[in-house]
Amino acid sequence: MEDDYRIEYFREHIRAMRDAVENDGVDFLGFTTWGPIDIVSASTGEMRKRYGRQR
Repeated sequence: MEDDYRIEYFREHIRAMRDAVENDGVDFLGFTTWGPIDIVSASTGEMRKRYGRQR
């Protein structure tokens, strides 16, 4: 499965977080890549389902 668009999304997001810390003085603690919907997928065992933008 190709996830180039997700990789690029995270790359840009991480750059934006870095810029917020370095340029704006944001007190940044961390970032998680999962959300509540992932818990549902894990509990049903449906590992192939994809959420968000798909190509």
